[in-house]
Amino acid sequence: MRELLYEAGRALPWVRLFRRNVLRLKIVDARSGKDRMVIAGIPGQCDLYFYTYGGRCGEVEIKSQNGRLTPEQRAWRDWCQAGQIPWLCLWPWPSETSAETVQRWVEAIRLVAGPSVGSLIPVLDPEQTGQTSGSAPRRPARLAHTRSMPLGPLPASPSTSRTRGRASRRFPSPPG
Repeated sequence: MRELLYEAGRALPWVRLFRRNVLRLKIVDARSGKDRMVIAGIPGQCDLYFYTYGGRCGEVEIKSQNGRLTPEQRAWRDWCQAGQIPWLCLWPWPSETSAETVQRWVEAIRLVAGPSVGSLIPVLDPEQTGQTSGSAPRRPARLAHTRSMPLGPLPASPSTSRTRGRASRRFPSPPG
């Protein structure tokens, strides 16, 4: 997993991949001697998650060659897919080396994360690229917006009988 985090950071500069810690740990409090439970995360959450420039996010589950999804992981997958959150499960192929596996996984994440188009990228002034003395003030890098990625129409939100045809108390419906 460490190699994947390193290689994805190098090959996909517009994607930030993070490791998620999910644990359930029983400890004994040193002062009181009582048992306590430390819980981090939600059971079934993916091993990794990512953010891209532009605010897109996704989930990545890593499995061993013979690994299977637990019922909690299947429920998390279904929840992500119902919310249109990109979710993918990666596992090594039997005949590939670890370097080939990492390269294949980086390409899979690249496909799911999408292109870097429409994101903010730093634009450096020519004066900033040269080495300056410690006393010379440096101006911060400017952020320039690249061309935006065309978006298709958004899916219609499901309406229920509670929201259909009812005006909000704050914003009454117009007459007529």
